[in-house]
Amino acid sequence: MNSSPATPPWLYLVIVAFVVVRFLWRELRVRRMALARIWYAPAFVGVVAVWLAYLTWSTAPYLTGTLIIAVIAGLVVGAGLGWAVAHFTTVQNGGNGVAIVRGSWITVAIWLGAFALRLVGRLAVGTSAMGQQLMLDTALIVLVGAAIGIVRYRIFLIARTSPALPEAAA
Repeated sequence: MNSSPATPPWLYLVIVAFVVVRFLWRELRVRRMALARIWYAPAFVGVVAVWLAYLTWSTAPYLTGTLIIAVIAGLVVGAGLGWAVAHFTTVQNGGNGVAIVRGSWITVAIWLGAFALRLVGRLAVGTSAMGQQLMLDTALIVLVGAAIGIVRYRIFLIARTSPALPEAAA
């Protein structure tokens, strides 16, 4: 028997609204990214993914095979999502080790689609098994880490290989 109270539906709506507003704010504005710190986010997400994978394995060792498949699927789908986001992201060399980055409505839709994958997984598995929920969270974090890594790699390459903006040279 589950002794924890059910999560109220309005809480899900608040979380979804927060995620949507956050992606709109982030993706639709021009951002300056320091190339010296561009790998911090993918590294952090990678550490969290490893920790979650360990936590999943230690909580539900019977899910080891499924966890391995979920991590591989997260890597593959995340790489595809990252490539798609990178394709629709505008990147310019801002000079002095800075990239000028701007997403689009398409990148917002792609990120929200990735978020929806987790919700679909939750609906498919349900809320009864902690190990399965941890496995889904692990797969999502691996997916996000792979996507962020691919996007940051493209930003890094373009900013390092393209000429600096004229106003950056002044």
